[in-house]
Amino acid sequence: MKHFRLVVASFAVFILLAGPTLAKEPPLSFSSVVKRVSSAVISIETTRTVTEENPEPQNQQDMLPPGSPLRKLFPKPKKQEVQKRKVVSVGAGSVISPDGYIVTNNHVVRGADSIEIIFSDDTHTPAKIIGQDAKTDIAVLKIDSPKPLAHLVFGNSESVEVGDWVIAVGNPFNLRNTVSVGIISAKHRKIPDMLAHYLQTDTSINQGNSGGPLFNLTGEVIGINTAIFSLTGGSIGIGFALPSNETRHVVDELRTHGKLRQVWFGVRPADITEEHSPSIRTYKDNGVLITEVTIGSPAHGGGLKNSDIVVSFNEKRIKTVDDLKSALLFARIGSNAKVRVVRNGRNVELSILIKEKPETSN
Repeated sequence: MKHFRLVVASFAVFILLAGPTLAKEPPLSFSSVVKRVSSAVISIETTRTVTEENPEPQNQQDMLPPGSPLRKLFPKPKKQEVQKRKVVSVGAGSVISPDGYIVTNNHVVRGADSIEIIFSDDTHTPAKIIGQDAKTDIAVLKIDSPKPLAHLVFGNSESVEVGDWVIAVGNPFNLRNTVSVGIISAKHRKIPDMLAHYLQTDTSINQGNSGGPLFNLTGEVIGINTAIFSLTGGSIGIGFALPSNETRHVVDELRTHGKLRQVWFGVRPADITEEHSPSIRTYKDNGVLITEVTIGSPAHGGGLKNSDIVVSFNEKRIKTVDDLKSALLFARIGSNAKVRVVRNGRNVELSILIKEKPETSN
């Protein structure tokens, strides 16, 4: 499970409650959902070869002055050979089709010499990698099975609300099929060095939960557990899952093309700052300024112009350059994106055909 460090400020929140409560009663048990999904949640055991070079042994000759006759008594030590050893690590994953496709995190299987899938009934089977993507940390594996497999389905992560119950099933510290329960703590979270926006949850997830599913109460996968915030490497109740809608797109790309194809849009965007003119500054943190449109690019063909302010992309609000990059990362090649811009103070709706980035384009 990936973890990272952030500076956290302490603060107090005071809530004034008024009127009748609208909270839904929590379920008495989550067992029915767990029973339905557990057979399709698998453990992943990988083996890697790690190369280690021992430190150079001390040369005792160097402890004597140059020209000393005693130096002949201490022959130069032989250089230590590089050593290789096998490292075994564990993660989790979801069977997503009856013919044996599995989704997990890329960092779970990256650099693996061998990958073994372990089912809840302790059946072991080897797996091969179909496709990997480092930007989203998603990988798709494939196993051969003589019979159709129990599998999971993706839900609509856009319909998830903050405060909704969620269930994680995974392999923390190699404790297979561990179940933990919590809520969605926030949506559209950014984490360092990643372009995607994540679901935040207080569901307990630890090392070994990586790549495991996050379920709603109907047993649909609404996220893939990817990272935790931690000062120690253990759970403190702040975890992050790639939403299922984005995961589904990446999985489709990896199954079909073996990679997440890069979108070609053809613009140079900029965050709006206090240095811009008052008319542009109005959209600070609520839009992205287009400073250059490449001639012949999809953006140019769709009517996007220099000085346009992009405020939404496929119905998603665009507040920063990172928001636009995230939207483009998951844009479906061959589709027409609905892009709303502000041009000279007026709203303009554009339809821009999304294309794959040519090898020669910037």
